[in-house]
Formats: sequence, structure tokens, C-alpha cells
Amino acid sequence: MPELIKTTLTASTTLAALPQPRILDLARLFGVRLRAGGVNNKPKLAALLGAQLEGRLATILRELGREELQLVCREHGVPDGGTARRDLIERLLLAAGIDPKRSAPPPPSHHREGLPQAGQVVRARHRQWLVEDVAPGEGNESALVQLVCLDDDDPGRPLEVLWDLELGAEVIDPEGSSGLSSRSSKASRLDPPEQFGAYLHTLRWNAVSAADATRFQAPFRAGIKHMAISSRR
Repeated sequence: MPELIKTTLTASTTLAALPQPRILDLARLFGVRLRAGGVNNKPKLAALLGAQLEGRLATILRELGREELQLVCREHGVPDGGTARRDLIERLLLAAGIDPKRSAPPPPSHHREGLPQAGQVVRARHRQWLVEDVAPGEGNESALVQLVCLDDDDPGRPLEVLWDLELGAEVIDPEGSSGLSSRSSKASRLDPPEQFGAYLHTLRWNAVSAADATRFQAPFRAGIKHMAISSRR
């Protein structure tokens, strides 16, 4: 790697090299609320977000794609020719006077259920999805999971998520602790027939596939909620 000259590279100057929509995306990613007047105010947005993320330059760089990293390199006079993301990040950190080894993130802690596999069903963003493909991350990067929505109000919609960054995402295991076979859900008594019948019908209606053209279905059919049965007097 060629010798790099230390440059004035901070969180704010890094963000200023990016398009304004990308700055807003990163603000949402890091949970920072920006309030800046005017639509075309990219320098102010970059300065506001950079002030909130001061000292987290390495974290910002790891969220950028290869072309974005090359753009930051060109803006700061850092060589950007034909290298991988990892090398570009290392170059930028060295140019900012930061030791890349000390700024390396800890290995990703996958969800307790582990990474999902193709063909499994997962729950994320309050919806159910079918896993189409899983691309393991390089080094300390999160795995990229390709999903297809299974809910009837938006069937077939594709979605890509970084599994380790997706809050609340989990693999749906019918035989796991959330199922009827769970010890914690062991029934202490039998339900009344009408209550059990309502539960059974709910499961049957939610299990009907929207792809079956022979069935007459209403929109948002699967939006069924369990309601407590009031006691009869």
C-alpha cells in the first residue's frame, strides 16, 4: 500500500462528500434526528450528523459502499484505484491518523436463533418473510438476507436486510419455544368449545394460501386478532 499523507478527514467531511439522500439514510440508520431548514442544505445536514457521530469515523465508513468510499477518497486526496472496501476503509482511516486495527469492530453477534437458511420463514418489521438467499458477510460484516413477503396485503415484495442490524428479526420455528409444544404454554385446563373453535378457525384462515385461485378471499384476510371472550351472565 502506498504511503498516505494525513489529511483533514472527519465524520463531517466524510458525510459532506455523499449525496444528501444518503446523508438522511445514514441519519435514520444511526437513529439521529436531523432538523435543518431548507431542502438544498447538504453542508448543514452533514455538519449536524457529523457532530452527533464525532469519534465514530470507522463506523461511518463501514456503512458505505465501495463507490461511496471511492468518492470520499477523491474528496480528500486519498488514492482510490481498484481496491476492495476493506482496503479503502483502511486507507481512509490511515489518512485520518487512525489505526485500523484498533478501530476494528467486534465479531458480529448473530441472533440467538443463528442465521436463517434459504427456505425458512422469518419475522421482521412486523411481517412474515420467506428466505430466498443468505450471503454471509466478509470478516466482521453482517450477513445479507434476501426475503420475500408472505403477508396477504403485500405478497411477493422483495426485501434485503442486514441480519445483524435488523432489530427484532427472528426465525419462526413451529416446533420451538413459541409453539404449542412449549412447556411454558402447557395448558392447565381445557378451553370452552366455542373458544377453542374460534382459535382453530383463526389458524385455518391464516393458513389459507393467497396463491390458491380457487378460493374466494377478501383483502387483508390474514389480519385476524385473538380477542378475549366476555363472560356470559
